[in-house]
Amino acid sequence: DRYPGDEAGQATLESAASSIDSASERQRTSLARGQCEEASVKECKVLLPSSADVTNCMVGLQVCVAGEWGDCLSESDAEARLPSGE
Repeated sequence: DRYPGDEAGQATLESAASSIDSASERQRTSLARGQCEEASVKECKVLLPSSADVTNCMVGLQVCVAGEWGDCLSESDAEARLPSGE
């Protein structure tokens, strides 16, 4: 039940909760960005959509290709991006 004039307070609470969720998502998603040394490999984490109050995530690898960090990939996909012999 809401009291008259409570809509503004509810909107503020929802906005604050959204900000907290966004900050939490950034903390749980770890992706390298920017320039890097060719064929470097780094662990990455990506927050996936939640289902039934369960938070899903993926831990993978990023590979530096053409001097830039790529997407977060599974280990086998990341290895496929490495030059032969790496």
